[in-house]
Amino acid sequence: MASVVAFDSKEFKIPGRERDFFSIIGIGLEIKDRQAFQKAYRSVISKEASKWKIPLKRSVFDSYTLIKLLGGEDAFLEFYREVFRNLKTHLKYVHLFFTIISPSKVQNIFVYKTHAKKTNPVDFLKEHKTSFVVLCAWKYSETVAENDRADLMHLDFFEAKHMKAWDALKSLKPSLFIRGDTCNCCIACADGLLGVIDRQLKRNFYIDGERLGDQSIKHALKDLGISGEPKLSLIHI
Repeated sequence: MASVVAFDSKEFKIPGRERDFFSIIGIGLEIKDRQAFQKAYRSVISKEASKWKIPLKRSVFDSYTLIKLLGGEDAFLEFYREVFRNLKTHLKYVHLFFTIISPSKVQNIFVYKTHAKKTNPVDFLKEHKTSFVVLCAWKYSETVAENDRADLMHLDFFEAKHMKAWDALKSLKPSLFIRGDTCNCCIACADGLLGVIDRQLKRNFYIDGERLGDQSIKHALKDLGISGEPKLSLIHI
C-alpha cells in the first residue's frame, strides 16, 4: 500500500479597478493508497460522466476539459463536488500553497545571475508560474517531517530554467508526468480540487471580503469539508 502526494498549480486572478490582483496557488494532495484511489477515481468518473452524458473516451479528466464538456464552471463545481464526496475517504490531507508579492510594498525585484535584472513583482510571478509546482513540492519536503511524507511524489510536468528548489527536491526522486492532469488520476484529482478551491477563494473574496491568505484558505477548506492547511510558498529559484 503506497501513499502518494500529487502536486499541481494554477494562476489566481481577481479583476480590479486599477489593476488586477495576480498570484499563483498550488496544491499537494495526499492520498492514502494510490492503487485503491485509482480504482475509486475511475469508477466515480465513469459514473458521473454517464450521469452528465459525457462521452467517456478516457477515464482521466483535467478541469479545463471538464469545464468545456459540461458547459461552464457551475456544472464543473457540481460534478466535482460529487466526485470528492465519493473519494473523500481516500484523501488524507491537502497542502494549499500560495505566494503574494504586493507591488505597493515591493516595487521591483532584483534577480542576480551574471548581472542584476530588475522586474516588477507581477511579471516576476508570471515568469515563474509554470515552475510553481516545483516550489510547492519543495516546500512540502521542507515542512513535512520525513516520517510523515507520502511514499511517492507525483508532479505535473513543468518547464523552467535551473532551479535551486529542483536541486533540493530531486534527491527524493519525484515522478514527473507530461500533461499529468490528463493521464494521472492523482494529479487530475489535485487539479480538479484546486479548481474548486480557486472558485471558493473567489467567493470568499467577493462575499466575505477575504483576500488571499491563511484565513481565506482555511475558510475554503472548512467549507469544502477537507482536512488541510495553507502554506506560504516563498520563491526559491
